[in-house]
Amino acid sequence: MSRTASRFSLLRAFRRNQEGQVAVMFGLAALPLAAAVGAAVDYSHSNQVRTSLQKAMDAAVLAAAIDASPNWQTAAMNSFNGNLSAKDSAVGSPAFALQNDVYSGSVPAVVRTSFMSLVGIDTVPLTVNSAATLGKI
Repeated sequence: MSRTASRFSLLRAFRRNQEGQVAVMFGLAALPLAAAVGAAVDYSHSNQVRTSLQKAMDAAVLAAAIDASPNWQTAAMNSFNGNLSAKDSAVGSPAFALQNDVYSGSVPAVVRTSFMSLVGIDTVPLTVNSAATLGKI
């Protein structure tokens, strides 16, 4: 048998042999699977921060509406700061407004990621809005 024929014979045998394919497939699938699990953890954390910010903003706007004095912004800010518990995030300064008897507030935040930073996504931006009124809409 010539060298070329033996090489083709070896190549055909290699193509037919399917032992060990599970390990190769698992190795190829492990990285995307780990990235997906990491993305789920980071998404859950950013959702938790958003919920915490929403609760603080809702309380602040309600405090402003109940206060209804010329110092309503101070009441709103004190309530927001007292209810804020956003861990591992950079919370911007809240903005409050009063227009047509509707008290509203908004605050931006940036949540740092743990796992998704490995694939280039370092932060998740968030913005929370809330509004309240004492009158009928």
